[in-house]
Amino acid sequence: MEQHFRSLLDDNNIPGGLLAVVCGTRTLAVGHGVTRQGTSNAVTSTTRFQLASTTKTLTALTAWRMHQQGEVDLAAPASELVPYMNTQSPYARSFTVEELLSHSAGWTTDDVGTSLDLKTHMQQNASMQLWAEPGAVHVYSNPGYALAGLALQEAAGTPFADLVESRVFAPAGMTHATMHGASMTSGTYAYGHAVSWPPTGTYGPTDSYYSDPWYGPMGGAWLSAQDFVALINVFLANGSPLLDTSSFTSLTTPRTRTDYPGMPYAQGLYVAEGSSRRLWHGGSVGGFLSRFEALPDEGFGLAWVVNSDAVYLSELADEAITRFTSWSYGDCPDCYPQPGDWQLHVGTYEDAINLGTVVVSGNASSLTASFQDQGITRAMTPDPYGGRDQYVVDYPPAGGEMSVMFWREGNNPATHIVSLWGVAARVP
Repeated sequence: MEQHFRSLLDDNNIPGGLLAVVCGTRTLAVGHGVTRQGTSNAVTSTTRFQLASTTKTLTALTAWRMHQQGEVDLAAPASELVPYMNTQSPYARSFTVEELLSHSAGWTTDDVGTSLDLKTHMQQNASMQLWAEPGAVHVYSNPGYALAGLALQEAAGTPFADLVESRVFAPAGMTHATMHGASMTSGTYAYGHAVSWPPTGTYGPTDSYYSDPWYGPMGGAWLSAQDFVALINVFLANGSPLLDTSSFTSLTTPRTRTDYPGMPYAQGLYVAEGSSRRLWHGGSVGGFLSRFEALPDEGFGLAWVVNSDAVYLSELADEAITRFTSWSYGDCPDCYPQPGDWQLHVGTYEDAINLGTVVVSGNASSLTASFQDQGITRAMTPDPYGGRDQYVVDYPPAGGEMSVMFWREGNNPATHIVSLWGVAARVP
């Protein structure tokens, strides 16, 4: 396993990376390569790497730890914690923190401003309109996680970064982990090498937005390989010592389907549907890529992070799980198109904020989308990386191809078109 990881890094010209594996009673925590290209500073098992969106697992853990300790009611309206934010309009009820954590709050993927302070940054976005009715659809929202972090901060009266460190890192024994990237000393962290994400370059903790507090809840954690082993062990112990069985079950229970077919979202975690529980999250930001996997019923977990955004090592986890466990994928009726699906998709959809009026028409052989407000009509083709209800369409305002998902329940007609550029609801 370790040699395969080293080979992947070397073959893809990735400067350095961390690998953590727990298999039964055996553990592996190693570093490979260098912290910065062109130097001889070796990565070790205690070198910290930036997690990007894998941080969302830590944010959700923090939330459920606080809920268990009576510090916050995750099922209560978020308006009770952040009354200065729009948590409702134009819909009838306020979303909850739980819905923020499952990306089902209807909160936008847009935000404005780059204030370093979490509360000020979110207040700059206080009047943003919800894209969908709370609980109606899944829209992966980084700003939604920033808002969840702010709600936790307001509930505790403690900065969000300190909450993660005190509620998760310390009791889990993650002794090198930090949410305060700017305070790390030289030689204890890796630099990010952005080669695919603009602007390209080499970034330390304070050279990009890695350490900005508004980024913290969505992606701001720095972990070492040893910290990953400790985190994996929490999941293999069904939440202990952080969560009791009830809270861990709530954290890891699927809440909503996603645009990954056969992989619904719980809270801060995807759940791969298969022979037993497989919990995971990935992260990507300019300069770093990461992945966390835990299979509690198999006694197996794996995590990796690299300091380059050149290649996502998507096969590494699948290969390890195939080799070391008996886990297998389950049936996935939503993974492939079915006869007559087009009839569930055709219709008129309305988005008053972004997409405008969208008329979907066609037949079994082809669909088209007419974006009437923009005067654009384009063919819709099945997304080769998506599932039963996913298509791609050329949408110039998005700069090219846009992935869209027809949101439906069972075999009923789709109720929404969901994209990262807007959500349109079916017109009755």
